[in-house]
Amino acid sequence: MAAVPVSLHLENKRPLAGAAARGGFHEKGFHPTGVVGAFGSVLAAGYLYGLNREQLLDAQGIVLSKASGSMQFLDDGAWTKRNHPGWASVCAQTAAVMAKHGFFGPREPYFGRFGLFPAHTPNGRAINPGKLTDELGEQWEMLNIAFKPYPACHMTHAFADAALALKREHELVAEDIERIVAYVHPSEIPVICEPQKHKLRPQNSYDAQFSVNYVIAAAFLREQFGLAELEDDVTSNPAILALCSKISYEPDPDSAYPDYFSGAVDIHTKDGRKLHHREQMNRGSAANPMSDDDIKDKFFDNATRTINAEDAKHVMRLVLELEHQPTLEPLAHALSTT
Repeated sequence: MAAVPVSLHLENKRPLAGAAARGGFHEKGFHPTGVVGAFGSVLAAGYLYGLNREQLLDAQGIVLSKASGSMQFLDDGAWTKRNHPGWASVCAQTAAVMAKHGFFGPREPYFGRFGLFPAHTPNGRAINPGKLTDELGEQWEMLNIAFKPYPACHMTHAFADAALALKREHELVAEDIERIVAYVHPSEIPVICEPQKHKLRPQNSYDAQFSVNYVIAAAFLREQFGLAELEDDVTSNPAILALCSKISYEPDPDSAYPDYFSGAVDIHTKDGRKLHHREQMNRGSAANPMSDDDIKDKFFDNATRTINAEDAKHVMRLVLELEHQPTLEPLAHALSTT
């Protein structure tokens, strides 16, 4: 297939490469933030550097050789995932500057023989190339950004909400539970369910963030899941680990993944009940948004771990009023002095 026209990319400043792959990057072991993020960033950087059409095409070809992001961190809770967003930007800046100075890049970065999709998604994977160019200049994906309610892998969130919904509806406590079954899309299983030994007993907070067992158990027992639930004394809490061991998973044929991070759970109680709840559209998504107050509360809880409450309120106010400010200087000053 021919390369996607660069002029179309430039018009909207972003290729929807992640959506086009429909979960294929994860299946092949690549973290889309590090890989696809570099392509989106190189177009933004190229626009800001004033690159012309040919230079933008070079930049995308160059960044193909620089974009990276392995999911190997899942096996031992390594910290590399945290590096992927910044590395995507570094790759993009480097590629844009190289292209600006005449460096020649491959001309079919997306669908060439060893391009982004053939090399980074499973063989035979159904790619939706229309996602790259559909409604360019009309549909703005910034409006569809999903806020994360919890500081954990997005794939786990609906399961925490489902478990909490059942807990509150039926006034359950840990002693009531015989076992819990989580229904997980097959493409998500390698990310949040395997390797099972690390999901049952996370080695560290990073392991915990990618364990559907831990996220369900901690949210159920503490009725919340924030940064406090990722502290060492919590991830090693015997009661949470005991509940982790009662949680298993099965493939979910009704999941809306990859359009949404669906989650469903059955809670089997010791008195013989089977309680079911499904969150088909994850909370925080455009179809099931978090409330303004939820977002403010999350910011405030996170910010006050580092700065005092008054400074946190000041920063939050500046961010919320940003569209009415002539420059970024007040916000930059507040961030640099708190």
